Order: sequence, then structure tokens, then C-alpha cells
Amino acid sequence: MPNPVRMRWGERGTSMPGEVTIGIVTAIAIELATVRAVLDGVRDLRVAGDPGYYCVGTLPSAEERVPHRVAAVMLTRDGTRNAAATVVDMARSFPSIRVVVMCGIAAGLPAAGVRLGDVVSATGGIVDYGHLRATNGSRELRRASGDISTMFLAADNRLAVGQHDGRRPWEPVLAELERVNPGFRRPPPEGGTPSVHRGAIGSADVLLRDAVLRDGLADVHGIIAFEMEGSGISVGAGLHGREWFMIRGVSDLADDRKNDGWHGYAAAGAASYLRALAGVVEPVPAVARPDRRPGRVAELSRIVEALLAVRLVRDEHERRLLVDELPTHIRSVIAYSPTARTHVISIVRACEGFEEGQAALLGAVGLLLGAETAEFAQLEETVRQNWNGV
Repeated sequence: MPNPVRMRWGERGTSMPGEVTIGIVTAIAIELATVRAVLDGVRDLRVAGDPGYYCVGTLPSAEERVPHRVAAVMLTRDGTRNAAATVVDMARSFPSIRVVVMCGIAAGLPAAGVRLGDVVSATGGIVDYGHLRATNGSRELRRASGDISTMFLAADNRLAVGQHDGRRPWEPVLAELERVNPGFRRPPPEGGTPSVHRGAIGSADVLLRDAVLRDGLADVHGIIAFEMEGSGISVGAGLHGREWFMIRGVSDLADDRKNDGWHGYAAAGAASYLRALAGVVEPVPAVARPDRRPGRVAELSRIVEALLAVRLVRDEHERRLLVDELPTHIRSVIAYSPTARTHVISIVRACEGFEEGQAALLGAVGLLLGAETAEFAQLEETVRQNWNGV
């Protein structure tokens, strides 16, 4: 029987792997079930060589006639390593994905005003508190998360502003989910609607049920929620030059009262907010598919290493200037990263997707280095030798 939620919101067509621009990752079955419920035109899909079971469909965008095409998948097991591996598989199976979104449940921090059923948006990034450097009694993070989606951050800001005017577009979606599926309903006798909190979310391979540890981590790192997959999502996305975002519904408070009673409603809250958030994001430009690239790179690693050998390219500020010199249609599909290697891979991959990509890349680098320098001449030779189709 067709899902009544999707019938009400309307069938908007289906997606093929090469058209998908947003990937959605969930950790447990109830999370994927709520995500499926908010997609339009949903159908199941397997991709050869990929162990994941995907559902593909669409979400509304800021442009009514151009919905986002999305693919959603559930981890085979929870944890940061499995999350990273799943994102890598997804990026290979859907090479046009630009943004990976983690959507599901998490533990909230009561001291920050976060309560059961609330929604947390990771606008403050991910704190990987499982990777620390301990020195003489002090602890600091060893690995920062990268490449949070600026598109989704901007959209979240728009929803935040709308809240002050009484506009909460995720609430009707959540109400409809509760109406059609008892498993998504708020546990009795609780009432009301969820609050949305924005900030940093802590991530580690730790099932946290310790209020003292919870509060200590929150004080040190400024965390307002805790989960077990986000740092892996950011790493996996970074490996393929993709951006990421995360939305969590609060199902427990990371103490000894943790249970499964709030899983359905919390997951539904996160999925509802995801649909509302996608609705104010402009259509996401796809990363060009490798099989459609007339100037496909033969030896990506050699070109990347040659670029990284250039001191100016390793400098983050100078690399931004290089990107600014690329044509807008190429520049718009480059996923930014503060990590030089990840950013350079994204730059080369983006240029690879266009007929004029090689010339544009060399032109930008030549402007940065000076087209008459020996350093540029050596780099140009390496690029031309390792770039097919030209």
C-alpha cells in the first residue's frame, strides 16, 4: 500500500545513481524508516559492488520545480569506522553526490536546555572527542572535522530566522508522520513540540550513559549532543572531497535512564527537520560523473602530488585565490576543505569534469606562480602528461 505521507506530499519522480546530489546516512532501522517517509518518489536500489541497500527519491528544494535527488542508506553496524566506510561506498556508487547528511538520533545535554524529542543541528561542527592528545594532564583534540556544508549552514540560518517569526515548517511534517505511523509518535504522557538547538555535536565510539562524563565533555568541548557516527561521516566525506551536515533528534540524555522509548519520535523529528532544511537549500550542483568526463584524468595522484609540491598551493589562502580564478561553473562544484590534499583532490576532480577544465586549472595556477617560471613549466608538463583526452 502506498505510503500516505508521500501520497499527500505528491510523487515527484525517481532518481538514478548519476543524478543524486545529496546522500543521507542513517545508523539504525527506525532512522531509515523515518527518512523514507519524508522522501518523495522513493524506491529501492542496489548498486553493483556496493554492500549497501539504498532508497532513492527526492526532497523539495528552494526552487519548486527542481527537487533535490537523494539516496539514503543504513549502516551495517554503528560506529565511526563503519560510517566512514559507508560514505566512501556511497561516493563511489553515486559519484555526483555533493553533500552527505547524517540524520538520526543522539543523546542531548540537559544543561544546554536540550530535552527528549528536541532536534539538534550540527551548525557548530563535530567534536571528535575520541581522538585526543594527552600531555602533562591536559587534553586537546587531535583531529578536527572538516568541510561542513556551507549550503546547509546558510539554509539552517534561514530556518533560525523564520523561527522568530513563528515559521516552523518541520512541525507539520512531524505531525503528519505521527498521524500515519504510531511508531513515530511522541511517547505519552509527554506533549508539545520539539525545540531546535544549534551547536557542536560530540562524536566517538562511546555509548554514553554517564551523566558525569557527559557534563565534563560538554564543559571542555562546548558540546550540546553526543552520537557515534558523525566523525566517521566527516572523514569519509573528506576523502572524496564532499561536504557534510548532521541533524539529530534527541532520544536520551546520555545517562543511566537511556532506553529505546524515544527512538521513533526523535528519528521522526530529525527527518522532518531534514525535509524542511532541504526545502530552503538551492538545488545542489552535482559533482561531475567520471564516465561523462571527456578530459578524464589518467593519473590523479601524480597531478595532486605535483600541485602539493608547490608551496603556494599548500597555503590555504593562496589556494583560495587559485580557486577564485577558475570559471564560476567549475568553482561552484569544488568542495572546500582546510586540508590541502583533500582540497586539491576536489579542485582537480572538478576541473576534470569539463572540456576546458585542464586549461582552466593551468591558467589559474599559471597566474598564481607566473606562467614563465620554471616551477610552472614543470607542473604544466606533469599535468599534461597525466591528463587523458587532450
